[in-house]
Amino acid sequence: MAKDKTPFQYGDVEKKLKENGLGRLYLLWGEEDYLKEQYIESIMKMAFPNGEREFNYHLIDSGKELDIDAISSAVDAMPFMSDHSVVMVRDADLNNVIETDYEKLNSVLCDLPDYCTLIFNQHPEFTPDNRLKTIRSIKKNGEEIQFYASGHDKLIKWIQMHFKAHDKIISGKTAEYLIFNSGDLMNRLLPEIEKVAAYSSKDEITTQDIDAVATRIPEASVFLITDYISERKNNEAAAVLSDLLASKENDPIKLLALIGNQIRRLYGAKLAVEHRLGKAYVEEVCGARGWIGERLMKSSARFRLDALRHYVSLCAEADYKMKSTSIDDREILMELLMQICSGEIV
Repeated sequence: MAKDKTPFQYGDVEKKLKENGLGRLYLLWGEEDYLKEQYIESIMKMAFPNGEREFNYHLIDSGKELDIDAISSAVDAMPFMSDHSVVMVRDADLNNVIETDYEKLNSVLCDLPDYCTLIFNQHPEFTPDNRLKTIRSIKKNGEEIQFYASGHDKLIKWIQMHFKAHDKIISGKTAEYLIFNSGDLMNRLLPEIEKVAAYSSKDEITTQDIDAVATRIPEASVFLITDYISERKNNEAAAVLSDLLASKENDPIKLLALIGNQIRRLYGAKLAVEHRLGKAYVEEVCGARGWIGERLMKSSARFRLDALRHYVSLCAEADYKMKSTSIDDREILMELLMQICSGEIV
């Protein structure tokens, strides 16, 4: 029930680029690929205002292996009919650079020519280890930018703008539902917007349109599971969990963490309701604002407080089993669901 992370202020990042001009070195990382690609395009337009990209843009797909010689050669290549060159190193495993390669790379980073901009464009799952000399050297000689989810209000407007491009209208509340269903990352939302817009036969998008074709993230599915349990729709809850477990992308340990977090949020919301702390408290403590906070409070009202407390303990026991026994993790997760479904609710 931690507080929400401060929203990413992409406008400030763009403004800084325009005010300061091109830097020599960038480390770009984070799960919000859409904004990262927007920023890279801004760098390209600034570096090549007259379209000189073809001969002066060097892409190095490292594929985990960091080719220092290729980076050095690209950096040293003089621009052709341009004042600038850009070297893009994509998906390098910067957290595993051996000592000898670090010395060679550090030599390059400390002596980048004025005409060159070197960009380390990292995979969405990459997180820099700030203890390592390679990462410290990049940050010392350049600029590190993490791209993550934008603020709620800006994201709502962004969703509405993209639906408008498809001649569709979507209300703020329905846009919130799309975020709840498909996540708060623009790179995930964009294909969902296109699917929903293509599916809907009406001018205004509805939650039914979203339910029909949009991909649901695991967090939303777990929310749906606890909603079903609160309504005593145990078969429906089991079906959703089975669908989650059927996907190779969903690790049972991570799903358990999501279920445990959702139970704790329900417990926090229940406490807030019983002590009349209000919706603002739920939004702050449970990290569930707007429509999601309302739904969380409504769902928690169907549970007994002592039952939710017991379910939190069951989640902890399941976590211990997964980490200390040879029982299949999927069986443990299904057993947890059956224990919760068979317990008292109201």
